[in-house]
Amino acid sequence: MRGFNLYRQSKTGNYAAEILNPETGQRICYRSTMTKNRDEALIIVSGWLQDGIPERKRGRIPVYKKPEPQTLEAVSSLTGILKIIENIELDTAGALRIAEVLRNRGLLSLPATDAKRGSIEFITYLKNFFDYEKSAYVREKLAHGQSIGRGYCMEATRRIERFWAPQFQGRQMASITRKDLKDFSLHIAGMGYSSYHLNSILKAGTVPLGYAAQEGFIPSNPAAGLKMYSNNEQKRGCLTPQEVEMVFSHYWKDKAAYAGNALAMTTGLRLGEVLAISKNDIDIEKNVLHIRHS
Repeated sequence: MRGFNLYRQSKTGNYAAEILNPETGQRICYRSTMTKNRDEALIIVSGWLQDGIPERKRGRIPVYKKPEPQTLEAVSSLTGILKIIENIELDTAGALRIAEVLRNRGLLSLPATDAKRGSIEFITYLKNFFDYEKSAYVREKLAHGQSIGRGYCMEATRRIERFWAPQFQGRQMASITRKDLKDFSLHIAGMGYSSYHLNSILKAGTVPLGYAAQEGFIPSNPAAGLKMYSNNEQKRGCLTPQEVEMVFSHYWKDKAAYAGNALAMTTGLRLGEVLAISKNDIDIEKNVLHIRHS
């Protein structure tokens, strides 16, 4: 069986060769000879079949000058492998074995991951990620002595429900792209929130994506290098004595809020330190307040 067919290209007038699998007659690839002379084209293609088929290359350099061409056997084998992969009944384990072979040969830089783990519904994954009782991320943080509070997880879940869910409901985690995240960041940027609040909204989704990539749920992190919002807000100032007097001269319905603010005003304690005070921290006999937690 003849190994190629020769055609004249309508745009350039050059001859191009359709290389065929000598056993099956199926088309393997299509290469231009970069010449308008048919006899020269036949000689060039015959040389390809003997010495190797060139890689496709864009630019002005003729493709037949490629220094390391592929052999016909290699191209035929590659075509056969691809057709087998397309048609064979392949399960997850088999796909991972193929990916692992390519990675071991240095041909695939991404880790081989289980597609089923990345097929989880994205919003469901985000909510589970911040489930304080069940989250593997939370357990790891606490096990390594790092702090993460229930309030933080609850607030992150609220941000997911309010901002992320309307944009990504029904999407699989593995389908989320960098463009999706950039579009989302531009979308929330126009909502008028402070840069701190916008960054908190963004992190409610990007932190879980980073963890998913780290654990091999997805092959790469689409949020890697995503720009955060710069803090260009006006610096907060302190109330003047007159303003403080006006604040505390009004009636406070919430007595606990009044006590907390009065304590902060008279001691300089921060909000977290005020909220962490318990009954055992108050020494009535010595008239001393112990600050032990935040």
